[in-house]
Amino acid sequence: MLANASSGEGVSDLKSFRLLSTAGVPAEFATSLFTSWVQALMATHLSSTQAGSGGTSEGTQTFSFGDQSADHLVLEVSSHGDWNLRSSAGIDERVIQNVVDQAMQLTSASDLGGDIVYRTTLQAKDFEISPASMLHFVRLLGDQVPITGPRRLSDRVLLDFTIATPPSAGPLLFAPATEITVTTIVPGPIAGSFSRKIAAGTIEVVAAICSFATGRSIETSLVTFPANEEIAAEARALRFDSSILGLARDGVSLDVFGEFMALGGPDGFLRVRGALLNYQAALRQSSPDVATMLLVGALEALIVPRQPWRTEKATKRFIDAIEELCPEVADAVVNHLNVESAFGYRRKGGARARRKQLLDQIYTLRSDPSHNGLGLSGVGMFPFRGDSMDMRVALLSELARGALLRFLQAPRSSLIGNPKFDEIVRA
Repeated sequence: MLANASSGEGVSDLKSFRLLSTAGVPAEFATSLFTSWVQALMATHLSSTQAGSGGTSEGTQTFSFGDQSADHLVLEVSSHGDWNLRSSAGIDERVIQNVVDQAMQLTSASDLGGDIVYRTTLQAKDFEISPASMLHFVRLLGDQVPITGPRRLSDRVLLDFTIATPPSAGPLLFAPATEITVTTIVPGPIAGSFSRKIAAGTIEVVAAICSFATGRSIETSLVTFPANEEIAAEARALRFDSSILGLARDGVSLDVFGEFMALGGPDGFLRVRGALLNYQAALRQSSPDVATMLLVGALEALIVPRQPWRTEKATKRFIDAIEELCPEVADAVVNHLNVESAFGYRRKGGARARRKQLLDQIYTLRSDPSHNGLGLSGVGMFPFRGDSMDMRVALLSELARGALLRFLQAPRSSLIGNPKFDEIVRA
C-alpha cells in the first residue's frame, strides 16, 4: 500500500508496515519506544532532533521528526496499527526506510537503548495554617521525619535533601522546609517521549516515597527536563557509589525499584506503588472522609489480589489480611487512649476481638462516604476541629505506615474470596 504524502510532495515509496508485537508490552509502550528509536537514528540525518506528535482529521496519529520548516519527516499510524510515511522533505527515502527498519528491529527486540538522566526538584514546605494542615496537625507531630543529605533508591534514583532555610537554634515543632533534588537514570534511545514518560512516572513514585519517608506532603514539579551532560556524567559516576545511604523509614528500606522488586516482583511493586500514591494523596486532604478513604485504600492496595474474585468477601479480607500482616501495629492503634472517640465505637472483649472490631469499623468508615457522600470537613472549627477527625487521620496513617513497612519486608497476597480456597476451607 502506498502512502499519500501531504502538502503536494507526491507519493511516498515507503511501504506500509506494522510494529511487531513485543511480549506482553502495551501498544502505547511499543509506539513510544519505536518513535524514540526513529528520533535517535535520524539524529545524524536531520538538522534538528526535535520531535512531536499530533492527530489528523482522518483519525490517525502523527509523529514528526526534525524542523518542520526545513528537513523533516512525518510518520502516521492508523487506529488499526498501519504505519506510513505521511510526508518528508530534504531526506532520501532510502535513508528513511533504513531507519524505520532498524527502529522496528530494535523495538521488536525490546531494546530500550542507553541511560538517559533527568533531574527535577521536589519541595516539602514549611508548616502553614490551612484546612489540610489542621486536619493533619496531630499526625504531623508524631509522623514527620527530618532528612538531610544524599540518599539513593537502587542505582536508578539519586536524592539530595537540603534544608531550604537553616532553622534557628532550639527545637522545632515542625520540620523545616526542605528541597529534594531528584536525579533519575532511565532507559531510552534518546531523551524523547519514551524516556520522558518513564522519568515522569519514576519521579511521581519517588515523590510518594519521599512523602512516606518524611511524613510530609511533597510538591512535585509539573515539568521534568533531561539533565545537562555535566550533571548526567556526575549521576552516572555516583549511581553505584556505596557510600551514599539508601532511603529508609523506621529502619526499613524504601528501595522499591531494586531491593523490593527482587523480593516482591512486578505485582508486589504495583501494590506498593498504589499504596504509596494513596498515602501521599491522603496527606494533602482537608476532608476527613477523603483522607480516610485514601488511607484505607492504601491498605487495600497491599492485600487485594488482581483477580476476578477480588470483590468477594472484601470486608472479611480486609480484617483478616491486615490482622495477619501487622497485628502489633493494629494493637497499638486499638490500645490508643483516643481510639474510641476517633473511630466512633466501643472496645469490647479480648485483644483479638478488639482488633477485629477496630478493623471492621475502619472499613465501615471507608465505605460509608462512598455510598452516602462526604460529610462536613469541619474547616470552621479553627484552630482545633473538636471532632477527633485529626486523631482518626493520625491513627489511620500509623496503621497504613506500619502495614506498608511490613509488606516491604514480607510481601504476600490474600486468598480470601477465592472460590477454590473457600472450598478447601469448608472441606
